[in-house]
Amino acid sequence: SLAPALAALPRQVNLLLLSAQIQLGLGRTEPALAQFRTVLKNNPRYAPAILETADALIDSNRADAAREVLISHEQTLGTRMETYRLLAQAARAVNNTPEAQYQTANYLVARGDAGGALAALDAGLAISSLNASERARMKSRRDEIRMLLPENWRPRQPDRGQR
Repeated sequence: SLAPALAALPRQVNLLLLSAQIQLGLGRTEPALAQFRTVLKNNPRYAPAILETADALIDSNRADAAREVLISHEQTLGTRMETYRLLAQAARAVNNTPEAQYQTANYLVARGDAGGALAALDAGLAISSLNASERARMKSRRDEIRMLLPENWRPRQPDRGQR
């Protein structure tokens, strides 16, 4: 039980986050989310609180709320890779495929996978229902990524099992 530790250290953020995770694991979704919100309110610049709150919201089918948490807390910029992964996951959860592809590309760039990022954007650009704004955003991001690469860069070709 965390009760003795929480009694001794009632403001220790990591204990509070762990307690919320335990509640979530026990199926106590609303009290867990309330605790995540309280921790985030009291520690609005603490990246683990931001990311864990967003992750819990996504897992609780509240992807729009998770997206709002991620984009409204500038501290997540220091944790870009995880933020982009969660933004892509939240977009997929609400069937926003263009946004999911865009954020997946950002996640892959943060991981150092420019080829994968370009492929994600190309897949996004192939969506027939893409509106002009989404198309322009994806093209612009694709151009930015391409500009970061050497002129002679080529994507790695998959191994075709040649013998």
